[in-house]
Amino acid sequence: MRRPALYAVVALAGAAVLVLEILGTRVLAPSFGAGLYLWSVLIAVTLAALACGYAAGGAWATRRPSGPRLAALPALAGAWVALLPWLRIPVV
Repeated sequence: MRRPALYAVVALAGAAVLVLEILGTRVLAPSFGAGLYLWSVLIAVTLAALACGYAAGGAWATRRPSGPRLAALPALAGAWVALLPWLRIPVV
């Protein structure tokens, strides 16, 4: 895969994570308030998930790096995010 495409995927994925973190506050604020504790928990969970994802994704990409495998990960993440409106009520 070419480097500019790889950089674009990484930049867009990072922006998407930031948007989801901010939207998480908007979803959880009516139930838990929008104070320091909510922000702290959201940031901690986001950073822990990123660390786990980086470790697992790095190990996975080291074995057989390819463009289609890289494209599958954002597609799976997008499918999971598309389910969030239906999962919001049971989770919160």
